[in-house]
Amino acid sequence: MKRKIAIIGSHSFEGSHVVHHALSKGFHVLGLNRSTKKSNPFNPYNWKIGYKHNLILEQLDANDHPTKTINIINEYQPHRIIHCADDGRIEIHDELENQPSIIVTPATHVYGPGQQVHKLIPKIVLSILLEKKIPLHNGDDAMQSFMHINDLTTGIFQVASQGAPGKIYPLTTNRVISICELVALICNRMNVRLEDIVTLSGNPPGKTVDGGLEKVTAHHELDWQPTIELEEGIDSVIAWANEWLPALKNYSLDLKN
Repeated sequence: MKRKIAIIGSHSFEGSHVVHHALSKGFHVLGLNRSTKKSNPFNPYNWKIGYKHNLILEQLDANDHPTKTINIINEYQPHRIIHCADDGRIEIHDELENQPSIIVTPATHVYGPGQQVHKLIPKIVLSILLEKKIPLHNGDDAMQSFMHINDLTTGIFQVASQGAPGKIYPLTTNRVISICELVALICNRMNVRLEDIVTLSGNPPGKTVDGGLEKVTAHHELDWQPTIELEEGIDSVIAWANEWLPALKNYSLDLKN
């Protein structure tokens, strides 16, 4: 019997990795997204093509066309629906036919290969590779947590197989680090001097802690733990950036609306 999953937001950073993980585990996948497929540096399920015959992609905006979205998903009859869209929540789940839905809302910052280059960790890595200065501003000593995308995808599938319907399972990590410390760590992993890459401005305010909301629920009830240390995860982003550098250097590191 085919194991089927429908993924809304399949071209988002999280969604594309969920697609990749599902295909690698032998699932048949229906991916729905409002945008066209991303180019290869940002599309992990294109990095290995041996299982793409199990993938169906539909381009439509589920916010604008909820009835069509519902009909497509009901016709596909997936065992699970995973909502990874990063442009708001789509209120269609009550109209789906007995198909448990999972809405992905990480309680921490998620990073990894294939992330948009204006996001913090790939931006720092690419700034170093392209010999661009990294400005540190007010608030850059605030404590934050970062979880690798592979830990998020395994957590999502753990929730899919063991979680209770309708329950919220925040996925996060215990380790916290300031942005200043993160930049220094990445510089160390890339063998560059911090003072050669950073420009300082302003006096940071007091530290705050980000993440950790109800993390005991997912960690203990589902026996799930993140396994990728920050250093290992950063190394994976560095390897990805080096592999795709000829293409990535053409993208702006600054977010533009």
